[in-house]
Amino acid sequence: MASLPLYVRASAAAGALATAAFGGYIYSHVETVPETGRRRLMLMTPQAERRLGEMSFREILRDNRDAIVPPSDPRAKMVRAVGERIAAASKRPDFKWDFVVIESPEPNAFCLPGGKICVYTGLFKLLRNQDSLAAVLSHEVAHALARHSAEQLSVGNLFSLFLLFLSPEASTLASSAFALGVNLPKSRAHESEADAIGLELMAKACYDPRASPAIFADWAKMDAPKSLKYFSTHPPSAERAKDLMNQLGTPLRHFDTHCHDVRRHFQQT
Repeated sequence: MASLPLYVRASAAAGALATAAFGGYIYSHVETVPETGRRRLMLMTPQAERRLGEMSFREILRDNRDAIVPPSDPRAKMVRAVGERIAAASKRPDFKWDFVVIESPEPNAFCLPGGKICVYTGLFKLLRNQDSLAAVLSHEVAHALARHSAEQLSVGNLFSLFLLFLSPEASTLASSAFALGVNLPKSRAHESEADAIGLELMAKACYDPRASPAIFADWAKMDAPKSLKYFSTHPPSAERAKDLMNQLGTPLRHFDTHCHDVRRHFQQT
């Protein structure tokens, strides 16, 4: 049997080496989420993530400069006090935490990379008390701790590299498949992970962790129609409330055992 031409063998060898090198690179960037033990791809350094978060935060402050609630406002004071208490419970002084309130009717809160958290005033209408606010803020702090933004950027950048080798038509199809098959499930997984981490943070900060499933039970009444569930980046609130109820055991025991005197102290100050 005739052997393959030299250039074919050289090309095959080069391809094998490139594949092995790429595989080694990917493998070397797989890490564990400390809070949950989940394995994931991470291509962005913490330093780059924080720079991105700080840049995005400056843009948001600039774009909303007329809507930023002043620090002296009671709502801003409450968000900052609750947020800083939760951040302290995370025991991550390497994060530069910021908590800002923005005047907007939209009931929303979000976390930028590195621990920059924004709360819209519309959210207050949906909260029962400080424990409810703590449930929201602990969820956002959890996103920062688990570096969910950097993880999504890592996967997205890797996929963008893959698209370079496809035709425009195939690239469009692949992008749609990626959005439905990877991005949506990963977003939901991140939300569920942040719920679980946030529940632990609430208890460590001595906020009642039962407030977390309670607010999601309230919000379940306002969820989008079930037909839209498949395309939602967040799990339905009813599911989240049920999951959080099932995870209450350890956080609630910590709260009941350690937090009576702490809560009394904060109520008096």
